[in-house]
Amino acid sequence: VSVSMDGPFGETGVVPRLWEIISAHWHSLGDDNMAVLSVMSCLETLLSAFGGNVQTTLIEYAFARSRSALLVILYTQHVSDEIDLACGCLSLLSALTSVRCLTAEQYPLLSEILAKCLAVPENPDFLQSVFALIGDAAGVCVELVVPVLDAAIRSLLDHLASDLGDNVAVNAVWAMGQLAARYPVSPESANRAASIMVQTMTTKNYPTRAYLDNQVVALG
Repeated sequence: VSVSMDGPFGETGVVPRLWEIISAHWHSLGDDNMAVLSVMSCLETLLSAFGGNVQTTLIEYAFARSRSALLVILYTQHVSDEIDLACGCLSLLSALTSVRCLTAEQYPLLSEILAKCLAVPENPDFLQSVFALIGDAAGVCVELVVPVLDAAIRSLLDHLASDLGDNVAVNAVWAMGQLAARYPVSPESANRAASIMVQTMTTKNYPTRAYLDNQVVALG
């Protein structure tokens, strides 16, 4: 319903009420309950369709719950066992970030999450979600990524032509472009990134349209 409706639907108070109802349902679930994924998906869709037209307290609740659920997974090192929930948390955090609803107090907490995520052993689904969050964060407020800049750039460079799957490489290229457009990446990193992307474009058999589109932005 959210996807099919246009703007006025979000201005009638229906969206904030839906968010309130969904958040209340989330409150009744444990973090390990797979139903949480449905809740996250609903909230992410509402954010994508209508932006941050929701009470600040509900935004704070969504941020706190998704952050705490993700931190539990990271601290217990069960990313592979809880990959769907981990990626759901990252996707909701990306949505909250991209519509600019986070407060200055939440920025350091998001940077902390990025630091812990970048230290996780490689998992294709997790990596592509982490790179998406890095790109969203850099696009909205690059200072969110600066505390983990070195680790982020190392990981992005290692996966610009990743064999872990198209989506990992696509998101790595996009995140690198978002970073480079807003922060002075070192000449060494910029040259290496450009070399990898050009080589990939000319030698790989698989570059998708999404990869090539993101590559044009990143090279620019």
